[in-house]
Amino acid sequence: MSTVNATVTTGYEFTLDEAGKAQVTVPRLNLLGVPTVTTDMSDAIALADLKAAVKQLMPKLSVVAGAVEGDGTMLATIQVQDADGNSIANEYILHTWMSDSDLGAPHAMTTSFARTTGQLIKELTAATSLIVQTDSSGTVVMDINDGAGTVYIMASINGLVFSAQLNIT
Repeated sequence: MSTVNATVTTGYEFTLDEAGKAQVTVPRLNLLGVPTVTTDMSDAIALADLKAAVKQLMPKLSVVAGAVEGDGTMLATIQVQDADGNSIANEYILHTWMSDSDLGAPHAMTTSFARTTGQLIKELTAATSLIVQTDSSGTVVMDINDGAGTVYIMASINGLVFSAQLNIT
């Protein structure tokens, strides 16, 4: 139980006098100080619970270049995270694409761009731009085959774009 302090402003009361007529009077409610009103706040939302709920509503992405597999192939892991960088275990829909510049427009890959973990929802542009669904852990692993060189993988969630540079050998 929590205590809430409030100032009570006196109002008017209607009382009957000896003749039975209504008289307007100002009550003498707490004229010497400010009263303390006590109310049960056990059903109120705790600040920590509210913060945790808001973090779940504002996901971000971690896009990490994985190991170079050789032959111009590399993996990249995309993980959905909360505002504190903790992984969120849930399915999410992401837009992923490759580019030759950081946060750039989609750029056609020479060979392939596919997911190895998660689900393909739609291929927007062949070997370049995909709509994917994460697995239940909030993860998508992308397999990039573009020959040797530097490319960028982008992923977007709720309109926010995240990227990682890939140095493929």
